[in-house]
Amino acid sequence: MTRCLQGLDGFTVFPVRIEEFVQRELYHILHFWEVVDCFDEALSRFEVIPANDPMRPDLAGHYRSVTRLAIDAARTQGKHLFRIARLENRLVVSEEVKRRFEDAGVTGAVFESVTGEGQTWV
Repeated sequence: MTRCLQGLDGFTVFPVRIEEFVQRELYHILHFWEVVDCFDEALSRFEVIPANDPMRPDLAGHYRSVTRLAIDAARTQGKHLFRIARLENRLVVSEEVKRRFEDAGVTGAVFESVTGEGQTWV
């Protein structure tokens, strides 16, 4: 998978060695650190965590749940891999990254358009 992401920004690759396990190949952890404020509230359906939330008041203002996700593509120009501000559990990739994954036969990724134009995926 790391070859699919060669030449792109927004993440760091860390090699991993698993103790007490014979590794026949090298494993990596990918840390995606780029965060973009691009959530399109007008086109999305969501619920925000209130300031008086009894469970997570520290996350007040963050999105509790999102049932329809849309982003403002104008704010993501030139970005290929990023997380959405206040919704950092989602990873957004460009059409280029999606194509690279598909060409390489990477499995386990599910892509859903978030621009309505099929250009950026989560």
